[in-house]
Amino acid sequence: MPLFPSPDWAAAFLACQVALREEDLRKVEVLCFPLFEEKEAFLYSLEGLVRLAYETGNRTLISELEKFYDRQREAVKPPLSYELKALFALREGDLEGFFDAGVEALRSGSSNAYLLGKLFAAAAVAGEADKILALIKASAEGGIELNEEFIFEELLKPPLAAAVLKKLVAESPTPRRYLFYAKALLELGKVAEAERVLKRAVEEFPRSSELKNLLVRVLVEEDKLSEAKKYLSPETERTYYLAVLENAEDFAAFKRTFEEALSKFPDDPEILRRGVAVFTVLGADDEMVKAGEAWTETLEGLPDGEVNLLAAYLVRKICLGKPLTPKEKKLLEENLDRQPLRLAALLKGFKEGKPDWRILNTVDPRELPLYLQPLYGVLELERLREEGELDEAVLDDADEFYGVQRLLFWSACVDQRLKEWLIETFLSRPLKSPAECAAVLKPLFLLPDPEGAELALRLCLERFPTVPEFLNSYGYLLAELYGPRLLDEAEKLVKKALELDPDSPYAADSLGWIYFKKGDYERAKLWLERALEKLPDDPVVNAHYGELLLKMGRPCEAKEYLLKAREELSLRVREPEVGIRERVEKLLEEARVDCRP
Repeated sequence: MPLFPSPDWAAAFLACQVALREEDLRKVEVLCFPLFEEKEAFLYSLEGLVRLAYETGNRTLISELEKFYDRQREAVKPPLSYELKALFALREGDLEGFFDAGVEALRSGSSNAYLLGKLFAAAAVAGEADKILALIKASAEGGIELNEEFIFEELLKPPLAAAVLKKLVAESPTPRRYLFYAKALLELGKVAEAERVLKRAVEEFPRSSELKNLLVRVLVEEDKLSEAKKYLSPETERTYYLAVLENAEDFAAFKRTFEEALSKFPDDPEILRRGVAVFTVLGADDEMVKAGEAWTETLEGLPDGEVNLLAAYLVRKICLGKPLTPKEKKLLEENLDRQPLRLAALLKGFKEGKPDWRILNTVDPRELPLYLQPLYGVLELERLREEGELDEAVLDDADEFYGVQRLLFWSACVDQRLKEWLIETFLSRPLKSPAECAAVLKPLFLLPDPEGAELALRLCLERFPTVPEFLNSYGYLLAELYGPRLLDEAEKLVKKALELDPDSPYAADSLGWIYFKKGDYERAKLWLERALEKLPDDPVVNAHYGELLLKMGRPCEAKEYLLKAREELSLRVREPEVGIRERVEKLLEEARVDCRP
């Protein structure tokens, strides 16, 4: 039998299809209706026309189909007969009739995707689990393969999906149905129930890696690590590590798990990516650079989801003065159409002494991730500073948009002169309280930037000379930065802080440390022990006391406090004091003696 009754009919039929898709009623009447007069030709094309009627909802076409069906009812066989009945019921708003006829069409083996979609959508809107179940069963009877992932994860809302799947896994379970059921329960916050379902599923389908992976993730998120390990296998081990990394509660735990994960899955892009994200945000610079260089080597092209992380990582690396690898340069150069990376390229050029300030005009700060927005502001301020157009009015606008702390954080990366100007200008404003000075100090201590902090503290003390925290911090910084030359001045400042706040353990530590630097070990011991009473877990105080004991010829006691300092430092991302980790390790080397009785 030829594909079409005649070449002319074929041309007319194709023209009819175009008219239907355009929903041009005049063309439909002219091009389609004459086809209906020839019974055999019409029956031959009926399936396609019914599909088009479902797709377009063209009421004129549906009416003509109904007329033909009334005349030739006996000639139309299932499943088309049921498809037509469902179509006519849908036109009349008879949802029950539409559903009943649609179910019969599916049982008869209908492959009309538009009918199937409308049936499931109608049942989903009605929120009737029994109707969804009837459609699934009818499809199975008709040999129709459903996209259950779409149905249960996109079409149905979690409560309805869970209700349907609960019955399905009881009547005809499959690994995928258990998986969808558990996911729906998790979305509803029913974690314990999801765990029970997954354990039952794994027992029933022990070879399903998808079920095991989800169960491992759920157990890790519930902090049931030992139980999660019972389900570890080559298929689930990676999921286990990714979940543990996602749920690590402190920096030390994250770093330990990250290193262990990489030892088992070297160069795994997702594990490396998580490391880069955490290390970049927390400012763990050495770890960030190591993970970032390995991660960028795994990137082939640059998916949209990786743009912001790559930009944040490269910007931080540039700020640290670390050279980019050839792969990192390539990624940067090939993706200058992405605004965050364009900003990174401008920063790189600026640090190399050849900034292209025109780039600023092509970047909208509101389109940047929040982390990078103030960098744009600082670069704009630097451009204005170079051009001699920077004044307080410009700074006021920048402060309103970006905030003092974030501008100061990035200014330390961009330019020392700009940073000093920002500090002096911020602190020359009418300040209402010491808290406003503290807002300027905070990012400088976090960086850490002792020189910037010293300038800010001096200016804060000029405004608020009786704030003990400022007096103590300034005295300690003078002792650290200038040593013997300003130890007497440092001592006066810390003693004044203690007069105002006699119970301050931080001032006690500062005074003890100043006495240590002066060689007065007995008084140093007295004040450092007072600080330790209130700050037994502080790494700086433990390091100070350990170093003092070492100087006093008591290495075994010193080792105890230095090890405590090392342990506490491992839990922290940033050093509370520049170089303290390195100093503690050096002191532990000096304290390497046999302390056994």
